[in-house]
Parts: sequence; C-alpha cells; structure tokens
Amino acid sequence: ADIDAEDAVGAIARRFSELTRRTMTALLAPAWPARPVERAESRDKAQSAMAMLFPGPTRGDDRRFAASLLSGVASGLGGRFFEELRDRQSLAYTVMVTPVLRRHAGAFLGYIATSPEKEDAARKGFLDQFARLCSEPVTERELRQAKTFAVGYNAIRREAASGIIGDLADAWMHGDSMEEIARYDERINAVTDADI
Repeated sequence: ADIDAEDAVGAIARRFSELTRRTMTALLAPAWPARPVERAESRDKAQSAMAMLFPGPTRGDDRRFAASLLSGVASGLGGRFFEELRDRQSLAYTVMVTPVLRRHAGAFLGYIATSPEKEDAARKGFLDQFARLCSEPVTERELRQAKTFAVGYNAIRREAASGIIGDLADAWMHGDSMEEIARYDERINAVTDADI
C-alpha cells in the first residue's frame, strides 16, 4: 500500500503490544487405530462420497514434500487416480488425494464422489489405486509433471496477498522459520522418485 513503512510498523506494534509469548504444554501425537475403522452415513442424495485416511507425515516432517508430490501424481488432470477412475472407468465425478499436515499429526487423505450404483466398484477401484501407488514406482514423467505443477501453483497462489499472508502465518505458527517459504521450490525440486 502507499503508506510509510515506519508508520505501519508502529501501528501494528501498538495493537499487538499486549500480546506475550508463552510456552505451550507439549501434546502427544495422536495414535492411529490398530485396525481399519469404517463409518457410513446414508442420506437421500444422488451421489455417494468416500473419504479414506492413511497415516502421513506431520507438518514438520521433511517427507511432506514427497507426500505433496505424490498427491500430484495421483490427483488432478493427468493423475493416476483421475485417469483410471474418472476417465477410463467412469467411476468418479471427483477424485483427489492430498496430504493433511498438522504439527503433531499427519494423514494422507483420499476422496472420491460417485453415483450410488457405482459405489462398490468405485471403492474397489480407489483401494486398487492406493495399492498401485505402493507397488508401481513413480515414473520420471509423473514426477516432473508433479514438480512443475507444485512450483507453478505455488507461484500463482503467492500472487495474492492472502496466499502470502497464509504462508507467513503457517510458517510462523507451525514451521521452522520464514526461510522455509523461500526454500519451497528448492525443497520440491529435490524430491526423488525414491523419496516418494
């Protein structure tokens, strides 16, 4: 904005001068159940949706970059899940896979929406695609595409003030330092197929 930087800093400092830092009580990482848990809810709708959670890296775990790229390999246009379940088998309206990163816990989330009559086939296909992620290594092409998308999406997202503020708040609240924002592209580009 067209304001004096010193005036802005002073105004912010005055508003936040009463805030003090305090030590938080350490929280234990939540434990995953010993066996799969299934919950179902029926509604009078013309669509079925399934969500699956698997253990994943935490926000502070460097493996989060590989998980992010694995999401790119699986989801979106050209992704394994999208091509197989939506394009080839017509089992899904929507399909996505993404890491859920929290300070003390992490998960890998899969979501698929389908028509009720295709629910069983979609569930089987979804699980088959997760198994495929474990058995078929990521190809060089898939990894390159996922990296290009991640870096490009990050650049576009940061064109908006909300993206920048979101990154700053996230790094301050959950990250190691502000340096992680500057090193995002480097960290993404360093991921190998073996990491995934």
